[in-house]
Amino acid sequence: MSEFENFNSSNLLTIATSILFWLEGIAAFELFRSTRYYVLMIEEVIKDIRGFLLILVYFVTAYCSVFGTTTNSDFSNTFKLSYDLLLGDFSSSELNDTQWFVFVIGSILNLIIMLNLLISIISDSFDRIKVEQTESETRVRLGLVLEIENTMFWNRNKGEPTFFSLITEYEEGAQEDLENKIKKLEEDTQDIKNKIEEVSENTQKNSEKIDKLLSILTK
Repeated sequence: MSEFENFNSSNLLTIATSILFWLEGIAAFELFRSTRYYVLMIEEVIKDIRGFLLILVYFVTAYCSVFGTTTNSDFSNTFKLSYDLLLGDFSSSELNDTQWFVFVIGSILNLIIMLNLLISIISDSFDRIKVEQTESETRVRLGLVLEIENTMFWNRNKGEPTFFSLITEYEEGAQEDLENKIKKLEEDTQDIKNKIEEVSENTQKNSEKIDKLLSILTK
């Protein structure tokens, strides 16, 4: 008898416990900088594709229903065939003309359009997370800090104000880059100021010319 007989059983509680156990284990990867970004990306992708998954389930079920009218298989087997089509695992050699027509429609919607749309959504999520990588990683680390603090139940009712300190590693050349940016900003400001003064002088000269012209005309 296998030592993992209970673990491998089809008991729903055992399956749910196993899934929750491994999902909670993903949080351990958030502790490391090299893997934190990918965990965050997976979470954001799952959030972004919630609406897409709803439509995908609808299309898969619709194909299952339509294809089921052309065969004597039960709903379970037909749904498996519909899902296999989504994964590109199918055999069209034994289909009749009606089933072939339904298969073509289903392959265009489920296999081509929906999967390419999924790739597009994931690509957009990747681009957004890449732009907000620093902010996103900071939110994850703050969440870990709060999770650790929630486990310290003995400190909850002390009522003592505390401060959160952020320490970053000093990078050589960072101060020089900041000084160069400030210097460049001062130069740009001076250039704008000179242009404003030049425009003001030209405006004053034009105003004087207009006044002279008006005085001549009034005479």
